[in-house]
Amino acid sequence: MHPARRRPARPRCPRAGLANERRNHQRQAISARIRCNTYTGGTQVGGGTLAAASPTAFGNGDVYVGSGGGIRIAASAPVTIAARYTQLDNTTLDIDIDGNGGGSLRVGGSFTVAGGTLHVKFVNGYTPKAGDTIALVDGAAGSTQFSTVTVDGFEATPVYTATGVSITLSAACRGGCPPSPRSASGRPGTPSRRASASA
Repeated sequence: MHPARRRPARPRCPRAGLANERRNHQRQAISARIRCNTYTGGTQVGGGTLAAASPTAFGNGDVYVGSGGGIRIAASAPVTIAARYTQLDNTTLDIDIDGNGGGSLRVGGSFTVAGGTLHVKFVNGYTPKAGDTIALVDGAAGSTQFSTVTVDGFEATPVYTATGVSITLSAACRGGCPPSPRSASGRPGTPSRRASASA
């Protein structure tokens, strides 16, 4: 008799793959951190914040952020969305920039933003300087305009192009930031400090 063949074990996400999961009982929203996934479909966030802690956290599908939802890019290398990214109004895209490639977002399909907030902060000791231009999103931008752009500690101008979004830092910001000038695409800039109101 031939010995029974065993199927190879399927790879598993580490226990930390969904770390810091918590439920907000008032909004019935879940906040979670993804290090890896084994699902093959798209990702839809309709409430709470989903933090991508690895470059491939979103898998191979579309990512859709609906009202009340948010995405946080918190990996140590650029995070890839293989297909389309769509962000509606009343949403947030948080990006943690570490100066070594961590915090940027690469979108393989179309990149569409219809309002919402872009919030940028600098982590792991990274300290940029006034005059720096920092690429945030690389993708085939469709109709893209954030309602509010905030950059911790700096006045900044958002720059929208056909291939993505970046920010140009103009000055360190202490005690409140004035509204930023018009963006390089000719569209209105937005206040650049987290506490500032939207444009």
